[in-house]
Amino acid sequence: MLLWKGIPLWQHVFTRMAPQVASLTLLYSGNPTIFPEGLPITADLRRGHLGPLAGVETALTRMRTEWLFTAPVDLPLLPRDCVAQMALRAKQGDVLVVCAESCNRIHGTVALWHRKVLPNVQQALDEKRYGVLDFLRQTGFATCSFMRRDDGVDPFLNLNRPEDFQHLPKD
Repeated sequence: MLLWKGIPLWQHVFTRMAPQVASLTLLYSGNPTIFPEGLPITADLRRGHLGPLAGVETALTRMRTEWLFTAPVDLPLLPRDCVAQMALRAKQGDVLVVCAESCNRIHGTVALWHRKVLPNVQQALDEKRYGVLDFLRQTGFATCSFMRRDDGVDPFLNLNRPEDFQHLPKD
C-alpha cells in the first residue's frame, strides 16, 4: 500500500471525496485485511479481477441514488469540487456518464455514472469487454474539463509506483 505524507493514498482520496458525496465505499477484490477494520469495503460481484468496469457494475447494483461517482484510490489530488463540477456538466445534456478530463487526457475511471447505464455495463462485462474507455466510447459520454492546479500539477495525477511521487507538489 503506497503512502504519501505517511498516509495511505486511499485515505487522501476519502478525505477529499467525503464532503462531496453522500457515502463512500472502497471497491476492492483483493485481501480486505490490508485495510482498517470498519472501512466500508465491497468486493466485485464478478470473480476474476476484471477491472474497474466490474467495480462500476457492483456499485451501480448497490447504489440508492440516481448518480454514482467513481475514482481510483491512487489520485490524492482530486479537485475538492470534482463531483459538483461533473454534476453541473451532467445537467447540461442527456448523458449517462460524465468523465473528468485534464491535460488533454480523459480519465474514464473518474466519472459520474447514471444508474440507467447499468444494463450497458452488464452487457459489456457479459461480452468480456472490460476496458472502461472502450466501453465509454461505445456507450457515449460527456467530459468535464479541469485545469492544472496552481502549482502546475495535474489534479488527476495517478500514483501507481513510488517513482510517480516525484511529480507531487513539495508542500
